[in-house]
Amino acid sequence: MYRQLLSRAIQRGSHTFDFGRSSVDTGTYKFKAQWGAKPHPAVWQYYIRKGSADDMRPDSDRNQKLIKIWQKLPVWLTRVIGPPIVRGIP
Repeated sequence: MYRQLLSRAIQRGSHTFDFGRSSVDTGTYKFKAQWGAKPHPAVWQYYIRKGSADDMRPDSDRNQKLIKIWQKLPVWLTRVIGPPIVRGIP
């Protein structure tokens, strides 16, 4: 898909191509880098009532504990309680 998109962009005389957002060191980030993508940091703004923005990251200690608990729950239970939880995740 990317090959076709890049080919078409070149044919139209484009000098830049936006690969979209990816988190650093993820699979999609590395894939896009092999095609010559250069990172441009995105600016994020948060409104947080309590705590810090770092607490929202999946790799925070608190979230790692919750992830491990979630992985041990039976699938039927995650299907019941999952949808209401997902609605509250930014």
